[in-house]
Amino acid sequence: MRQVEHNGPPLNTGFPSQPQPPVVRRRRLNLWLGIIGLLLLGIAVGMAGTMLFLWLVVSQPLSGTQVASPPASGQQDARLTLSQEYINREVAAYLADNPVKVLGVLEVKQVVVTLAPGTQVAITARAEALGRQVDLNLKDTISVKDGKVGLTLAEPVNAGGLQIPFVDLNGIVGNVNSLVANEINKLIAGVGTAIPTHRPTLQQIVLGQGVLEATFTVTIGAPTGVTTPTATTAPATTAAPVTTAAPTTSAPTTAAPTTAENTTAPATTQ
Repeated sequence: MRQVEHNGPPLNTGFPSQPQPPVVRRRRLNLWLGIIGLLLLGIAVGMAGTMLFLWLVVSQPLSGTQVASPPASGQQDARLTLSQEYINREVAAYLADNPVKVLGVLEVKQVVVTLAPGTQVAITARAEALGRQVDLNLKDTISVKDGKVGLTLAEPVNAGGLQIPFVDLNGIVGNVNSLVANEINKLIAGVGTAIPTHRPTLQQIVLGQGVLEATFTVTIGAPTGVTTPTATTAPATTAAPVTTAAPTTSAPTTAAPTTAENTTAPATTQ
């Protein structure tokens, strides 16, 4: 059979090309590594140049003074707003678990708090006894004393349209006022509990239409965990006297040299 020689470019036979030799692959890898290195070098030089510019041009010598504070706002550090609906839910939940009874017969079944602008809180307490009920309408003055909310009867109690003088009605009025004040204080006490180092102090109560706003001053103290290491190191220092027992144990070892001298004495005589 006659063979035909082909001296031109390689023919396209349709089969996949042969794998490239390792030298070609290494050259391409080095090329990509060089490109990536140049990019990283450019980023590093840019960051260094920016920091150098800020340090030499923008920065100033140390002045030893603080940054100027903004103008005083005249406001308290923190505010908490409670709706009368929220307060009433808390009061109802407590009253369901801790009923208020008088003389074993009269029981306060419901307490409703109504908030309005001013300094007084309206409270309606429904009491039941022997199949009868009566609504006691209280008007209390709300105030802050020693960081706690207090309620004081401001007007005679209205019981079913009848004005009753300033009497406690066998403890009903006092129990109702204490119940409402305690629930408000419980809600207010939750302010700042998420941050142990912050100690809020109630300063003022402002009433609005259906809302109660409490304002606080906040004192930021040191973390409580800082004092514990110093307390634990104190017993460690008391353990130092234990090391004084080491000389007592070394006392027998001092007797060993004396015996060594006695044994060498006969050697010298010889």
